[in-house]
Amino acid sequence: MQELTEIAARLQRIEDREEIRNLVAGYGRVVDDRDMDGLRALFAPDVCFGAVGAAQKIEGREAVVAFYESRYAGMPLSNHFTHDHVIVLESDNLARGQVNAHVEMVREGEPMLVAMRYADTYVRHEGAWKFQERITSMFYYLRTADYLEKLGDRKRNFSSGEAADADWPEGIATWQAYEGLG
Repeated sequence: MQELTEIAARLQRIEDREEIRNLVAGYGRVVDDRDMDGLRALFAPDVCFGAVGAAQKIEGREAVVAFYESRYAGMPLSNHFTHDHVIVLESDNLARGQVNAHVEMVREGEPMLVAMRYADTYVRHEGAWKFQERITSMFYYLRTADYLEKLGDRKRNFSSGEAADADWPEGIATWQAYEGLG
């Protein structure tokens, strides 16, 4: 009987990981499709959304949805792609993940390319996995016209509209140590 209990627990962890993967994939679809009800359904009520180094984070599901509604005014098109996804199940109701992603978009009339990572915290809320925290970090956020020229420049993060340092890899301690900078 203990073996069946262990198998059931292992199966539950597999199902949890698959549900979290679908949550992450669904995020790109609802953002790109401008599905506000679908977006709202992805987040826990107390979600925190932000970016590495940002002065403020957005707190609460409705505030995050309002943030997206305001961004859509200047961003008529987007196409999100998720790549590698590492999920660590910490308990039956809490998990953390890191997702590598790319975005193609048009912002304020300019075609843009973005390479980013999401640092996520997932919680089981009302029987389903939701985002409790989603923090972005940038490898680059560039106009397509600037991609070749700016890719090797540390100031390749134009997410705020102004040139800023990329968050990674240069901002990561292991990268700095490897390069003899830390």
